[in-house]
Amino acid sequence: MRKHTRLRKGSKRIEWVLLLSVSVQVLLPIQPLFAAKSEKEIVLRIDSSLASIDRELVPISPEDATAVPFLEQDTTFVPLRFVSEALGAKVEWEQATQTVTMATYDRQIMFAVGSRQITVNGKDHPLSVHSILRNNVTFVPLRSIAESLGSHVDYEDGFIRISGRRTPASSSGPVPDAPIDKNTALKEGMSYRVYQHANFLDGFATRQEAVSFAKQYANATVKNRKDAVVWDSFPPYRVYQSDKFLAYYDSYADAISHAKKYANSFVAYKTAAKPVWTFGGPSKQPVYINVPLIRQLPELPRGCEVTALASLLQFAGVPVDKMTLAAEIRKDPTPYSEKNGVISFGNPHRGFVGDMYSFNNPGFGVYHGPVYELAEHYLPERVVDLTGTEFEDVLHFVGTGTPVWIISNVTFRKLEPYHFQTWMTPDGPIWLTKKEHSVVIVGYDEDYIYIRDPHNKTGRVAKQPFKEAWEQMGRQAISLLPEV
Repeated sequence: MRKHTRLRKGSKRIEWVLLLSVSVQVLLPIQPLFAAKSEKEIVLRIDSSLASIDRELVPISPEDATAVPFLEQDTTFVPLRFVSEALGAKVEWEQATQTVTMATYDRQIMFAVGSRQITVNGKDHPLSVHSILRNNVTFVPLRSIAESLGSHVDYEDGFIRISGRRTPASSSGPVPDAPIDKNTALKEGMSYRVYQHANFLDGFATRQEAVSFAKQYANATVKNRKDAVVWDSFPPYRVYQSDKFLAYYDSYADAISHAKKYANSFVAYKTAAKPVWTFGGPSKQPVYINVPLIRQLPELPRGCEVTALASLLQFAGVPVDKMTLAAEIRKDPTPYSEKNGVISFGNPHRGFVGDMYSFNNPGFGVYHGPVYELAEHYLPERVVDLTGTEFEDVLHFVGTGTPVWIISNVTFRKLEPYHFQTWMTPDGPIWLTKKEHSVVIVGYDEDYIYIRDPHNKTGRVAKQPFKEAWEQMGRQAISLLPEV
């Protein structure tokens, strides 16, 4: 009996505990089936992988930095996963029908990927655009989805704000919208970001926009989403010994002169992965590059320089012709005159001198400076001035499969002094020859240089005489750099 009595007393205690437990559960609020609609302020930026939620910076998609808001058909698209979580909606995905269901405590919306119809609380509504599937990420039209979930969307200068329902201040209408918080930090998530030293300056959707902006600043860099430097305003030629950085230079010739002092050195151009010069000289193997042959005659009797440039640019994929280049090349308009045996004329370093189109009028030609300038116009950041380097350093480019534009003479041999004359220019006296000529080097072997000659020639010339003629004409050359 005593044991039984104790059991009964114990049973009563258990009953009280159970009753208390049941009472507590009854008093607890019943959890809703769906989450409540978010009342947070969410700010996005077109092309940015970052978002601001109540001024706290968060990644839109930690797994994929390319899943960013974008504009298409005048509509802002955002990743479904982010917008649903930010707006406090539960999401279900039905693979068989490609259907998305989003729900809060008071709303349920359904739509199929690719459909221009959305169902809100059982009622169908048309969509001006449909959702998009890109790289296994579903992007949805932001305004349609947000407003269907009871939120409000504002857009200004690429910034998007998602906020809760407007609250009327009076019977006269809603409270005016506050300015969007244009958090500069959101731009740090854009495709291309500009820094000065370590300081972030601005973000852009395209490399061109970023570089154009960065050019205003010294010591600026442009980085992509992978945080790799794709452009900078430091001197373009960088000398390395193995992986050790040695120096910056503005000219290719100066960079190579420095690099030659060190074994295992190389010269890089800006951020290009492929070196433009490496220790040890050009390849010893024969090289031949297939470059278009363009003839200067009959239209351009004195147009060898722009005709050779047309061959170089067309090799690079630029569809420009010799006549366009002839019209665009910088000119020196100084007129020809001769007095007391002294000739006065233009300076080919400044621009094309005289008449390019006819031998009936005085004329000469143009040197590497204006040609480089024109080539840079068509291929920004991809043209290199090799002028002043050694001939072997010119052949280094040819050895890597890149043709080289040069100034020589029509004989491709060193000329005797009597072939030259001195005339006066606005910049002072200049010593030159009317046998000046321009070709494109397209290959070499042990004994010969292979060229594209605007005088309707494609063939080979002896290497040593060709080198001497080029040196006599001032070692003028330009070529192409790899894309950066």
